[in-house]
Order: sequence, then C-alpha cells, then structure tokens
Amino acid sequence: MIKMAQIEHIKKMYFLEELSIREISKITGHHRDTIAKYINVENPEPPRYKLTKPKGHPVLGPFIPIIDEILKTDQTRHRKQRHTGRRIFERLRDEYGFTGGYNTVADYLRKIRPKLKEAFVPLQFDLGQHAEVDWMEAWFFLNGIETKAYLFVMKQGVRADIMSEPIRLRNRKPSLMVTVNVLNSWAGFQMK
Repeated sequence: MIKMAQIEHIKKMYFLEELSIREISKITGHHRDTIAKYINVENPEPPRYKLTKPKGHPVLGPFIPIIDEILKTDQTRHRKQRHTGRRIFERLRDEYGFTGGYNTVADYLRKIRPKLKEAFVPLQFDLGQHAEVDWMEAWFFLNGIETKAYLFVMKQGVRADIMSEPIRLRNRKPSLMVTVNVLNSWAGFQMK
C-alpha cells in the first residue's frame, strides 16, 4: 500500500524532476497505473482498504433478527428498563443457545445503535454574574525569611483582569475578608 510520503515523492519526480511515469515506475517499483492514478489526483487522501462486500456474521447471523426485535421492543420501554449489551448477550446465550462471545454481540450493537451527538452549552454571562476563584500556595521572602502564604486568585468571567491577594491562614474569616476586598476593588461588580 502506498503511503502519503511516497505519493508526494512520486509527484515531485513527475512535476519537478520531469521524469516519465515509466521511469518513476522503475525507481519506485510501483505499477505504472498506480503512479498515473496518484499523479492525476489533486488532493489525495491516505489510501484505505475497501471491502468488496460487507463482512458477514457467521456466528451472530441467525440471531440478528432476535437482537433487532429486542431493540425494537426496548424503544417503547422506559430508559432504565431497556436491555444493556450484557443483558442481550445473556438472553441470547440462555434462551436461544448462542455460542458466540460477548464481544461479537457488543460489536454488532455498536454498529446499529444510534450514536449520541456531543452537546455544548455556551457559557456567557453579563458583567457581575460570574467569577472564577482559585487558591494557590506561594512561598516568598518577608523581611528576609521564607514565608508560606495562600494566594486568593479571582477572575471575573467577562473581564480579562485577574485579582489576587495573599493571606497567611486559609480559614473561613480571612477567606471571606479577601473575597469581599477583591469584589469591592472591582468597579462595576454587583453583589447579588
């Protein structure tokens, strides 16, 4: 199978070095038809193996209508009452004498069950409605002595500026005082 780097090399030999298809075939060892195919393609995609016919299900084949029926009846049931892949496998094995493995059933279910689309919720807030807060531990020199302090860092969602204030102890009273100080220092921040 030809790789993308080989396709680029073939195109370089043909267009820049102006070699013939026959000469390129001798150099690379690929057939002339293959070289001609890739020279004429403007944006080649990586070559992929194409199945001539869909893969069969030698073990699962007779049980596919049963699985489809189970899934059809599940559509009318409550979400929590529907069959899982494991439960479908167990029913096929116990009730119908299925001799295949769980992965065979799971692979088939993965192909036929609808895929869930990703959902995103945009986070947009007006001024004063949202802020991100974090704490970090910082070491610095205070009067020549290395001292540990906690740094309160706050970023308002709409604005780009970041406010921070150090405190020595991280307990409730200093934390609340720092929060109020930072909020008061921002012009336009409305407490709700």
